[in-house]
Amino acid sequence: MKHLLLILIATIIPSSIIFAQSTIISGMVIDEPSGEPIPYATIAVMSPTTSKILAGTTSKDDGSFSLSTDSSSFIIEVRFIGFITKKIETFDIVDGKIDLGKILLSNTEHSLDQVQVTAEKSSVEFKLDKRVFNVGSDL
Repeated sequence: MKHLLLILIATIIPSSIIFAQSTIISGMVIDEPSGEPIPYATIAVMSPTTSKILAGTTSKDDGSFSLSTDSSSFIIEVRFIGFITKKIETFDIVDGKIDLGKILLSNTEHSLDQVQVTAEKSSVEFKLDKRVFNVGSDL
């Protein structure tokens, strides 16, 4: 019985490894207006039905990235702070590889109107030999 179980396990595990196909996704994230690479952009492989993240990585200093997934149905999302998120739903798989080439991200048009900074003077001052309480500003 033990031998039969070992033979069964020995034939199932290698066959599942052989049939599991991994897809390698690669590309480069580029700033559209300047043509400069965008380092540390987030690349996520997501389920098209549930939007669950299946795999992910960040781009390198030169904007390039590479990741792999075992899923057969997915979308690719590329995002970076200050840029419009790009979703890629159509791509060609050639020999288990997807080369997305240059992915151009454009800037968002959102900006702050103004920033107001306020400060208060401390109500207690420490001098060499005494403490001074400024109660006039607290009233």
